[in-house]
Amino acid sequence: MVDKKIQKLIVRAVFIMALLGSHPVLANVKQLNIVYLKLVASPTTTEGFDGVMLAINESNIAGKFLQQQFKLRHFEAEKPQNLLQQAQQLYRTGERFFIINGNESLLFQLDLWARDKDVLLFNINESSDRLRNDQCLPSVLHTIPSHQMKTDAIAQWLTKMKLMNVLRLKDPNNTSADLLAAFERSARRFGVNLIDADTKSGVRSDALFVSSVEQLNDDRLKMLPRVGAMGLSAFSWHLAIKKWGAVQLKSRFKHLAEREMNQVDFSGYLAGLTLSQAFFHVKSTDSTSLIAFIRSPQLVLAAYVGHPLTYRPWNGQLRLPMALVNGNMMVSQSPQRGSHHRENILDTLGVDRDNSSCVNKHGVFDES
Repeated sequence: MVDKKIQKLIVRAVFIMALLGSHPVLANVKQLNIVYLKLVASPTTTEGFDGVMLAINESNIAGKFLQQQFKLRHFEAEKPQNLLQQAQQLYRTGERFFIINGNESLLFQLDLWARDKDVLLFNINESSDRLRNDQCLPSVLHTIPSHQMKTDAIAQWLTKMKLMNVLRLKDPNNTSADLLAAFERSARRFGVNLIDADTKSGVRSDALFVSSVEQLNDDRLKMLPRVGAMGLSAFSWHLAIKKWGAVQLKSRFKHLAEREMNQVDFSGYLAGLTLSQAFFHVKSTDSTSLIAFIRSPQLVLAAYVGHPLTYRPWNGQLRLPMALVNGNMMVSQSPQRGSHHRENILDTLGVDRDNSSCVNKHGVFDES
């Protein structure tokens, strides 16, 4: 008697062969080209690229039946200027979609170059709030969460747990000023009372916000629950996420990359997924049509995090829930249950439309 597992495999194989027989690959396959640009650090890694590659590989499987395929080109350089020159050269050969693993300076330079062109850039690595609220890059979509999205997620949880008095521990080297500034905005937004750790206020402290992983020498501070860069931290993706099909995505990624998927890999995956969903819907490689669809409310991503994901029209940020993780344990997810927003609950994380300096600044974001 044939084993049931073998029977299932045979049925599946016959079904796939039937599909392939009824959907022959035609000579006029449409191909969408995607460029991955990385500002190289030392040592170089495949972080981010592997996530894009997973999305492309999976999209090419589905694309066989639609006569569509994706091609990914990969370029690295040590200086932003070299990557800018590479993007300019590739644009002249017809490339229009660029996934960027780089810093704030590189993204700003690329956006300045791209503003009068039918070009779309994806930021998969840089969390700077300046890119999303001061500089307002009109050619960039952000699939990595901003600093304030992370700190808003933590502040929501602190409020939910009634941990309202938080000691603020400043980084003596000032290497994490952006994260600390983001948490200060989040505290004002959600009513968390901040207390400087080097002052005696007489108020009982409920938690300690740490903006960097500096050594804590004060035994009194070590007794407090930590949030921020240590202790309870916020991530768009983490090994601790096990619901919503996340285990299957992690397994597929590990099979490809032979390591665990991290937040930058997930951001790369989301950028690739965005382009594949647009291509499948528009059924054209016309960049103007693809960009219009991606920026429209019609694009909704299902991405294993329990919420449908869309891009904010005012600053190009992908709306994302945040996993709150301590060590390798998922403690909670923000937005917290009971949170409210008149349009989208995910807009309780990060700069909302009403507080954004980007609305109507370039005439390209605001959908109203």
